[in-house]
Amino acid sequence: MAHKPEYSKSLAYMMSVASKLSYEDIQVIAYELDKGGFDMKSSFKPFAFKNVCAYSVDKDDITLLVFRGSNPLNVQNYLTNLDIRLADVYAARGYLGKVHKGYWEALGGPDCEMSSRTTLTLSKMSRWKEWARQLVDPVDYRFLSTLDRDLQRNHSLYSQIETHLLDRMKLFPNKRLFVTGHSLGAALATMFAAKLAQHNSLLLQNLGGVYTFGQPKLCDERFSRVVFDRKLTNVFTRLPSYSEYSTPPGTLVFIDSAYNIHFFPPDQYTNEPVPVPLISYLHSSGLLDAHVVSRLPKESLIRIVYRLLAPYMINDHFASEYPNCLKNGNIVK
Repeated sequence: MAHKPEYSKSLAYMMSVASKLSYEDIQVIAYELDKGGFDMKSSFKPFAFKNVCAYSVDKDDITLLVFRGSNPLNVQNYLTNLDIRLADVYAARGYLGKVHKGYWEALGGPDCEMSSRTTLTLSKMSRWKEWARQLVDPVDYRFLSTLDRDLQRNHSLYSQIETHLLDRMKLFPNKRLFVTGHSLGAALATMFAAKLAQHNSLLLQNLGGVYTFGQPKLCDERFSRVVFDRKLTNVFTRLPSYSEYSTPPGTLVFIDSAYNIHFFPPDQYTNEPVPVPLISYLHSSGLLDAHVVSRLPKESLIRIVYRLLAPYMINDHFASEYPNCLKNGNIVK
């Protein structure tokens, strides 16, 4: 019988809330994290590069690295998601396997730099002009700080984050690093951990785990088996299969309609992911499910409208749904 991974429901809930917050403006994120008791004065740090964003923050003995999902107004985010070509990845120890090209290249590498370009001022632009600008200049200015603008425009997201966190870990060597994100942010979180493994980063010594929410499939079977080890077993994933993609690495934590939390860990001997159960597409919008129907009186009108207009898996994928499930759910032993 496969060994169930160490799992903290409270930690998962905290990271699901942090992932949900990543979609907000920096000022809102900072305000909510400060209310939650995070160390905002000395540890909060936003990152941005091309069309992807993240932030890191400390609380007690934990450092959270949170990647933001797709911004509905960011055209480049959609292009990153849709670039499903598989790219070959190599390390000093040899060939690692194939990964989703869009996600892998969005993070860049330790030596990846961009030539500087003239910046534009978002405050002088309408939302429609902002949408059009992102076709050619996709940096999300909500995550750009004035002091670090040149750094954020000219150095890859991976390079920025690794450099910052390594400096932090020198000061606080006992901090445990947890990486998280929702949807596109979930993919970037796992890709970041994979790049740490690829480059044998010193941050691996502090890596406590990777918790992701609504993560798409990222790689082939070889990459999943070779790159990811026991430090990367705490992973939330779910998306139907396509192309040559394999079951995502790590442990699938599946939350059913009754908010029961189920674990599907990888093989304890080979570390290969266990095939996950199929999705039932008969429960359109979730309104044929008794548990969903029983919760309707407590939901807002707009949420009910979404359930009527969109398939249930889209409703389940909202970033707000994961904290709600974890808060009210129970772990199935």
